[in-house]
Amino acid sequence: MKKYFMIVVCIVLAAVMVSAFVSCEKEVVPRDVELVLINPNTGEPLEDGDTVIVPDERTVIDARALDKETGKVLTSEDLKFETIGRSLTVSLHPILDGKLGATMTNYLWPTREEVNKIMSSYGSDEYEMTLWFDCRPDHAGEGFVRYYKSEITYIRFHLIVSDEKEKV
Repeated sequence: MKKYFMIVVCIVLAAVMVSAFVSCEKEVVPRDVELVLINPNTGEPLEDGDTVIVPDERTVIDARALDKETGKVLTSEDLKFETIGRSLTVSLHPILDGKLGATMTNYLWPTREEVNKIMSSYGSDEYEMTLWFDCRPDHAGEGFVRYYKSEITYIRFHLIVSDEKEKV
């Protein structure tokens, strides 16, 4: 009788332990993100110190958030609680007398006229693009899970007007 009682107790104890382990939610560890600015002329990632020729008017700035571990470009589906468009912010600043000038982007590359104006006024063709990623919604509730870490990247480059484009 004691033997059967001990077997029943062990089975019940094992069932309780299994259900406790199964019901525990796995904690999500936010993944690292890499932010990349794409050169509008080459389609390649832009690096500090690169030179960019002003693209055609109304060219959208192509910035991407990548899962650092896999290299996959993140989409709104990966974020679950927010869209990629609301999570990735870009701002472009001319470098004037060694300091950041006023923000001059609305997610479009500046026009040749804008770049020429800065060059003639300040003699500068250097710019800094700030890329900021944060997938936390403005009103995150209790159910929010951060799948990706926040990240900020600064890229300094030269933005010039091509002589060939001006002749056209």
